[in-house]
Amino acid sequence: MIDAWASADFAHQTALMAALSQLGVRYRRNTSNPGVGFDCSGLTAYAWSVAGTEIAHQSRSQIRNASPLTIDTAQAGDLVYYPGHISMYLGVDKAIVHAPFTGRTVEVALIGKRRSLRFADPVG
Repeated sequence: MIDAWASADFAHQTALMAALSQLGVRYRRNTSNPGVGFDCSGLTAYAWSVAGTEIAHQSRSQIRNASPLTIDTAQAGDLVYYPGHISMYLGVDKAIVHAPFTGRTVEVALIGKRRSLRFADPVG
């Protein structure tokens, strides 16, 4: 994880730290409110706004407007998308931080096996 962190640029580090600072905050649909609640795209939009980059509060728009990457070229803080959900890559294996769904809180998790997994850089 230290290597992944060290290789990420300042904006990516800032966005990732903003997302991680919200661990334990509950999922709330259509919300992006620090300390109160987030949906998946609200968390990534918030995190990147802290880093100085405004991205849409909608997962498909976020991935569509970002530069495509592979898991091998993705860095900590990049977006990870599969249909209906977006999260932020931790830079190690397939670890992410995300706001999963109603009844859960912002958490660190591993991505399961998904065929349509996409990685992208919102500032690339």
